[in-house]
Amino acid sequence: MNLAFDIDDTITNSSDIFLKYAKLYNKENNIKHKILKNCLNQKEAFGWTKRDEKHFINKYLEKILIEAKPQRKALKVIKKLNKNNNIYLITSRNKDELSNIEEITLNWLKKYNIDYKYLQIGKISKGETCLHHDIKLFVDDNYQNCIDVANKCKCKVLLFDTRYNKKIKSCEIKRVKSWKEIEKKVKELQNGK
Repeated sequence: MNLAFDIDDTITNSSDIFLKYAKLYNKENNIKHKILKNCLNQKEAFGWTKRDEKHFINKYLEKILIEAKPQRKALKVIKKLNKNNNIYLITSRNKDELSNIEEITLNWLKKYNIDYKYLQIGKISKGETCLHHDIKLFVDDNYQNCIDVANKCKCKVLLFDTRYNKKIKSCEIKRVKSWKEIEKKVKELQNGK
């Protein structure tokens, strides 16, 4: 069975590292804004202008992606799922933000010994990618990506719980809070449930 996972904030804890550097950036640039860590919009969350966003990405994105750690149990579950399934990694990381994004991503996956059949990096429709590769289960922390996949592909779609998507209520997209839950959902799918 073909299973697809997002990388940032699904396999990794990158938003925790992002938050650490956002606080540092605001301190360095004397931005006095109460940080809203449950908000995805950077202007609202950090008080940033578009210039700040670009400057932050240029200065800290590489560090964030390198320092990110795997989510609890992610490596164990992916390794287990990889025995009887094909693992597809579909990330919106792109070269517009960081020219060596592919190298950083590949090095991180190698560092944590994550095996996969296919890796898609870039600004793409995750729904189109899932449809093209006959994906049966897709997991992402981004609700819009989940909707895109649900609308284009007849696969099970799961929203990985994060602090900034907790307020999203959806009847169509099921939420999972851990990699053990993902493993359980895969088993249910394999058993026809």
